[in-house]
Amino acid sequence: MLERKKNDARFVVFEGIDGCGKTTQISLLSKKLSIENIPHIVTREPSDSNPVGKLTRDAVHGKFSLENETVALLFAADRFEHIHSEILPALGRGEHVLCDRYYYSNFAYQGEVAAYNRIVMERMRPDAVFFIDVPPEECLRRIKTSRPNADCLYENLETLTKARERYFEIFKLLEETEKIFCFDGATQTPEGLAEKIYNVWLDIIK
Repeated sequence: MLERKKNDARFVVFEGIDGCGKTTQISLLSKKLSIENIPHIVTREPSDSNPVGKLTRDAVHGKFSLENETVALLFAADRFEHIHSEILPALGRGEHVLCDRYYYSNFAYQGEVAAYNRIVMERMRPDAVFFIDVPPEECLRRIKTSRPNADCLYENLETLTKARERYFEIFKLLEETEKIFCFDGATQTPEGLAEKIYNVWLDIIK
């Protein structure tokens, strides 16, 4: 059973195609919250808190071959474990949750929203989604510069382009039910972008 206790803790998801800089932005927001002594956790999907998350991560990095539908179901299974082992406990303690990827990534990269994800979408929506938008060509350039030996199955121009398109498809479908904020991550410094994200964060926690 997915049941979230009502308190002031917020659940915020960062999304974007690989190389967009979302992990950097999570780190910058986390540092800001730490300076202000605001209790929070930083987590990610695939998660690090259960064996399913590790299995999912290994599949994404091509350590073994699985059907696309199988990978999508692995992500969904990891999400259930992740919610129960990390997200709900943190929120219950009154800690904000900053999460690197959530069910939006499932749709963007696998084109699948499995039945399990639909349950999560109904019962465990985040308070806000911060989408960092960067052109796929720029993301690929960043990946090759920072991670020249990257082995992720999704880090190629065709996949990144399709994933970005799918992100906007799912956002369109969910625009009436979820708070989705899109940020331009290509034409400003990480610090400048972080300031804009922080200002939106302040509005969310009011």
